[in-house]
Amino acid sequence: MQEALGCHFTWTKKRNGRTVMRERLNRAVLNLSTMEEFSTAKLINLPRLCSDHHPILLNIQPNSAVRRPRGPPRFEVAWLTREDFGAVFENAWKSHNVTLARAIEETSKACFAWGKESFGDIFKQKRLLVARLTGIQNSSDYQYSVFLQKLEGELLTEYHRILHAEELFWCQKSRVEWINSGDRNTSFYHTSTIVQRNRNRITTLKIDDNWVDDDMQLRSHVRSFFQELFVAKQTNIMLNSYLNFQPQMEDSAHESLLKPASLDEVKQALFSMKGLKSPGPDGLQAIFFQKYWTTVSGTLLHFVNSALINGSFEPSLLQAHVALIPKGDAPDVIQKFRPITLLNVAYKVLSKVLVNRLRPYLQELIGPFQSSFLAGRSTIDNIVLTQEAVHSIRHRKGKKGAIILKIDLHKAFDSVSWGFLEKVLLDFNIPPTLVKLIMFCVNSVKLSVLWNGEPLPYFEPQRGLRQGDPLSPYLFIMVMEKLSRMILNRIHSKTWKPIQLSRGGLALSHLFFADDLMLFCEASHSQLSMVINCLKEFASYSGLEINLAKSKLFVSPNIQSAMARSLSISCGIPLTSNLGTYLGVPIIHGRNSAAQYKYIIEKMQLKLASWKQNTLSLAGRRILIQSVTSSIPAYTMQTVLLPHSTCDAIDKMNRNFLWGTKTGNSRPHLVSWEVVCRSKDQGGLGLRAARDNNRALVAKLGWRVLVGDEAPWCQVMRQKYFRTSTFLSAEASPRSSVTWRSIIHCKDVLEFGLQWRIGLGDSINFWKDYWTYSSPLCNFITAQVNEILSIPLSSTASVKDKIVWKYSDDGFFSIKSAFHQILQQKAPIPLQDQSWLWVWKLRCSERVRMFLWLLLCNRVLTNAVRFERHLASSLICPRCGGDPETPLHLLRDCPFATQVWTLLGLGDREFFQLPWQHWIKISSRKVTRVQHGEMSYDLFLSIIWQLWKCRNRFIFNGEHIPAAALCDKICDYAQDTYKAMVCNIFVSMREPRWICWYPLDPPFYKLNTDGSRIQDTGFASAGRVLRDQSGVFIQCYSVNIGLVSIFLAELWGCREGLILCKNKGLKHVVVEMDSLSAVQVINGQKEQDSLSAVLVFDIRRLRFEFDSIIIQHTPREANSAADFLAGIGHSLPIGTTVFDSPPPRLNAFLERDMLGFPSCTASRVESSAGSGFLLFNGQESCFGASPPMGSWWGWNLANLVHINSRLASRLLKKREAVGKAGYGLCGKPDFQVSKGALVPLMSFDSMGLKRIGRDENMIGSI
Repeated sequence: MQEALGCHFTWTKKRNGRTVMRERLNRAVLNLSTMEEFSTAKLINLPRLCSDHHPILLNIQPNSAVRRPRGPPRFEVAWLTREDFGAVFENAWKSHNVTLARAIEETSKACFAWGKESFGDIFKQKRLLVARLTGIQNSSDYQYSVFLQKLEGELLTEYHRILHAEELFWCQKSRVEWINSGDRNTSFYHTSTIVQRNRNRITTLKIDDNWVDDDMQLRSHVRSFFQELFVAKQTNIMLNSYLNFQPQMEDSAHESLLKPASLDEVKQALFSMKGLKSPGPDGLQAIFFQKYWTTVSGTLLHFVNSALINGSFEPSLLQAHVALIPKGDAPDVIQKFRPITLLNVAYKVLSKVLVNRLRPYLQELIGPFQSSFLAGRSTIDNIVLTQEAVHSIRHRKGKKGAIILKIDLHKAFDSVSWGFLEKVLLDFNIPPTLVKLIMFCVNSVKLSVLWNGEPLPYFEPQRGLRQGDPLSPYLFIMVMEKLSRMILNRIHSKTWKPIQLSRGGLALSHLFFADDLMLFCEASHSQLSMVINCLKEFASYSGLEINLAKSKLFVSPNIQSAMARSLSISCGIPLTSNLGTYLGVPIIHGRNSAAQYKYIIEKMQLKLASWKQNTLSLAGRRILIQSVTSSIPAYTMQTVLLPHSTCDAIDKMNRNFLWGTKTGNSRPHLVSWEVVCRSKDQGGLGLRAARDNNRALVAKLGWRVLVGDEAPWCQVMRQKYFRTSTFLSAEASPRSSVTWRSIIHCKDVLEFGLQWRIGLGDSINFWKDYWTYSSPLCNFITAQVNEILSIPLSSTASVKDKIVWKYSDDGFFSIKSAFHQILQQKAPIPLQDQSWLWVWKLRCSERVRMFLWLLLCNRVLTNAVRFERHLASSLICPRCGGDPETPLHLLRDCPFATQVWTLLGLGDREFFQLPWQHWIKISSRKVTRVQHGEMSYDLFLSIIWQLWKCRNRFIFNGEHIPAAALCDKICDYAQDTYKAMVCNIFVSMREPRWICWYPLDPPFYKLNTDGSRIQDTGFASAGRVLRDQSGVFIQCYSVNIGLVSIFLAELWGCREGLILCKNKGLKHVVVEMDSLSAVQVINGQKEQDSLSAVLVFDIRRLRFEFDSIIIQHTPREANSAADFLAGIGHSLPIGTTVFDSPPPRLNAFLERDMLGFPSCTASRVESSAGSGFLLFNGQESCFGASPPMGSWWGWNLANLVHINSRLASRLLKKREAVGKAGYGLCGKPDFQVSKGALVPLMSFDSMGLKRIGRDENMIGSI
């Protein structure tokens, strides 16, 4: 028998924070054979950290050590959790920011030194803390020493800080993008890292058909392979006949391409990067530049503009690492690894700036038969068109056959000739200065291959484009456009004979998606020879060679087999009767069967069965399904309707994974899949049932055909299936392609969402067409009167009638809205039931939100619920033994729960009498704060979550936690939740800023407009208020519109407001709206083709009635007067109500605007040090509508210390507006304004004001 190391006792009982009992309850047992096999095994009682039990560790190999590769130095994201790191970073950067390269080099040195000396090794710190805790808990004086127990608490606090840093460490290494931060998922991140590391580690490879496992030999082989791969090969100079081709970039575009970059442009490029993506050799990830944007912005801007002017920059920024990513499972040769370049973030900023400038012009330069990397084009275009081509060829009759060549280019990105690339750029008329810069970015790079994380010596490539460079994909499609135009030249000269997919239809010759090529021509030796010669000629210029072994040749069935074999032999490309997959989707050659989509099931099984997902909670599994596994079938679903059996299998896997069901481990599915697949506002989880999602995705194809999309595949569909009719009247026959049959099958989804936008009205059938919202007029019911009255009609412009999608603001089809309408058609949900969004807006961890959702669904497995599901023999509460254990009893009415609520001071008579659903909803949304140490927290959600966990420990582990101890746990958990919510290292482009309504300089007048909509009824209204240069009221309107969307109400208010200004004879107007989408549509920044287009056209026409007019967005906080008017419009008669004097309660908003009172646009978070609140009470005030007597109102004034004095003086000047209200302004200096006098106000700390009594006319928190 071996004595365990560590603490002798394994269980400790505490009462009121003091230890009162210690026992040895837990042991481990090994049999003799195990002890003989693991003779050095050690049993260790680890220190207590999160429980009252000591965990036991059996270490079977205590002395083993594994050598880990030494990778390049990298910044640790955990450093961002330390406040002093910011000063180190900023001081080092500002001291050496003469050049960007110098700033990065010196900042790296300073930060790495700080990390080693001050931050240290978090794992070593963790071990030291555990050792100290072990010593304390092993001490014989522990039970009686207040000092030791207090020290233990302090060390545990530090231990939890280290755990947070460890979570960030593993999160950074795992690079998991789909999971939310907030819940501590260290085990998941760690496991993901280990799995990824093991998958990418190379221990053995085949070299010349011999297995080699010697590390030095493998390193030499890998470096030599890539050096040879990137060695330039002899290429020919392109003939002049190809140099002069159209279209080219217009000379007028050169100025915008070469103009100096703005700070916003550079910021947009930086913040478009994901913060934790792998860094380059400098070790800096994007999150560091984002976090310290104000520090690095000037240096980055100077770097970008210097590069644009000079066409070059410091070459050290172009050093890069090459990561080897396996192309499949168990690669055995180096050729089966994909080289992905890890670039420095500073260079990627410049690269993204160049991409953002070039991309708009490439839409015109790149032909329609390339669909990669450009907005509005996708893989789906090529897949659908290839599917139609195969369908047409398989049904081809007559003597003329057809050929499809599926071409694989050997190492395409790595083989591009730099000389050829430069000629292509000049041929496109890219400015020579920009070409010089691009070529410098391409040919000045130095690469170092990462061998199991360790960088090998650098080498200089001589050709190729770096995979991982934002610029590379766009350079590659310009190179491939050269081949496209070579093909079109041959078609024009009638040497290349393309195939036609329908009589008189589109002639199809080629489709490109990056390096995936599909070529089409007539079946003959001369045609095939011409195609191969064209590819060889292109290869001689560009360096891109055909991989004959991986290419495929497919011929139409009307070609004799001997002829087909002869064609294959002549070109050296294998003949096939099945093209297999194209861009990841199988090309269907016969009937659409489930066997063709078996790969989807297998891929999902592989993903869901991965053992690392066992570390996820229910909330984590939901996010995984929503973000990862749903995307696996969705890609294929965009092209065709999957068989029902495949969709059902997909749903079954997702359903089982969500609830934790595995083979041999049946767990109850607490909520039906139908409810789970509802949207969140309708009580579901927002997951999508496979069949419904498939129909919505395919309906998008139908929409594109309906609206006349000019993509080649849409042209083919119109030419093949409804040349002389319309899409809505088209049908599908058994001989139609599987894609067309899928589109027609989903046509009802489109028809349900289509509506005519009324313009001139001459294209609409008044009686039968859908021009009202719900149904044709032939099905008229009385309720439709309000719909008809709310249809917007043009008052100034002649707009054509048009079919639009009525479920989106812009009039364009969206998959999300289509999916929701499919659900509505299947099982309509009453509007009053659509009130669940508040659950998902609560500031708590995702797992607590999931628990609350289960509570509201009455699906938490209490004994009463388990008894109903025949999972338990008794429904009585196991703790009190009196009443049935319903969720309400467990969380509130059980004597133990009641004691907890009482101890925390949160329960009153009304609290314990509310019905179940009301109690949960009201208490969750109500701020219930208690003081814990120096901080106060919202506790309701923490209490119910910890009560549930305490109940489970009591039942399954026999642990009895006293109510007082549970209260301490609850406060600790609330503190951890608070820190997880506010200590977020990830940086948003949206910065907190203070805003207020402001007057204008003469001669401008200001018009504020807003819209409002009642969710339960769908009725909308609008309001607008007109004021002069000083903010003095002129006139206001409220209009009750009827049944319209909030977006349309916003535009309605703007139009009516402009008519008001026009009638007043005003010539200089600024219009402010809090709907950014509406402003973008009006100003032409966003496409618009919806029912509201008539309002947009009217507004644009009305702008010409003014000498100067600005229509701009303003935050909602600065638009409160218009918002108030829009709100009262609901209670007014249908139509417009004019107010020549302010209606009751509007004066409060007008006076607040005149005072320039500020509001914060940042998310609601705790105030930082130096923050303050403007607080007051009373029955009437100048800062808002009349609150009830004795209630408290407040606005956060964080970081506005310099404004406090100004606001105070303005308040003093407006004594008449003070009335009965008392005002308090907190900050530095602190003072109170009350009835015209300044008096000192109490101090406050970083967590807000300390509580003071009501008699002091102030409160401390809101």
